[in-house]
Amino acid sequence: MAGEIKKLEEMCEKFGGKLLKVTRRQYDKLKEDAIPVDGYKTFFDATFSVNDLGIHWPSRTIVYAGEVHWWEVVHEMGHTFAQESNPNDCEDEENFIGWEYLLVQMVGDLQPWLDANEHYSTGDFELGELEHNEKIAYLEKSILRGQELGIIDKDRKLWAYVRQVKAEEMKEEFIADVGSVEFRLEAVFKKSITNGNDFEERCQMEGFVRGYREAVALALKLLDKAVVTPLPPLGKR
Repeated sequence: MAGEIKKLEEMCEKFGGKLLKVTRRQYDKLKEDAIPVDGYKTFFDATFSVNDLGIHWPSRTIVYAGEVHWWEVVHEMGHTFAQESNPNDCEDEENFIGWEYLLVQMVGDLQPWLDANEHYSTGDFELGELEHNEKIAYLEKSILRGQELGIIDKDRKLWAYVRQVKAEEMKEEFIADVGSVEFRLEAVFKKSITNGNDFEERCQMEGFVRGYREAVALALKLLDKAVVTPLPPLGKR
């Protein structure tokens, strides 16, 4: 098991990410901080696994605590590197099952991975319902889908989607937007108040700018949290 995990660590680095073992306390903290606000999520727990295993999506880091099965890590690598959207938005895992299949051949014995995926559903059947030669035929056909998407090349070499967050540029745009909104507020305050409508407009604009500042401050906080893996060094508790 350790040998396969080591190979997967190397593959994660090759694809621009990480496979990281943490303490259970660190893992729990990561899950606790996973959803800072409704609709925004940085961490995805592997729901099919009984082990502590998940993905810190923005930093492309697969995280686990305690023991983990290497074939479970393979699936999380599929979500992390072989699809463009986050695991919640994954519409069709068949898009990268061929990618996983080729990765397994580079790492270890195919059978444990097949056994772990016996309930993998294609919509028409579960993988475990097929004979061995039928499973291989299905997986070989799935490679063609991966080639169509560009995550497998013509020589069956694996590729990963590139996701880059240009944090500093985004921060500059956020701050510039705040400046633009505050300029509009200043223009409203320069106008004389001649009636109730003028006063209401000023109040509405002031409230809007205050809320916008708070929203931008939260967005900047989330951006920092997204681009930096929120894990302390392993030597600290």
